[in-house]
Amino acid sequence: MNKFSNRLEILIKENKTKKKDLAEAVNLSPSMITDMVKGRGNPSLKTIRSIANYYSVREEWLEYGTLPIYPEEPQYKPEVFYEKMAPEELELLKYYRQLCPDQKLMIIPMMRGLLSSPTKSEENESRERILKAAS
Repeated sequence: MNKFSNRLEILIKENKTKKKDLAEAVNLSPSMITDMVKGRGNPSLKTIRSIANYYSVREEWLEYGTLPIYPEEPQYKPEVFYEKMAPEELELLKYYRQLCPDQKLMIIPMMRGLLSSPTKSEENESRERILKAAS
């Protein structure tokens, strides 16, 4: 048995996959899956990619045994990001996601406009500074 066949057999057994189901998922015949498990023939890159995607493992591991087995977790973890958001930010995000693409395109310039124009409190502070300086 070659190394690829060992790894494929491990995946099939650990995931309790029926060869028929795997074959259907990767567009091969069940006999081709059996041949690969027995070490007969060389699977194409497309087949390796399909099997790796099916089991969510790295192609390099499946083909060559290169670790790690599973793709690395992204550094960005959404749950941590959301935990740090204020309730108002979460609410804005919730509403933004309900908008159609055209509406989303309109929101960004509106937000930029809000940021570039002074708020009432800033206008009041500015007036107070001017009045203080004048007196």
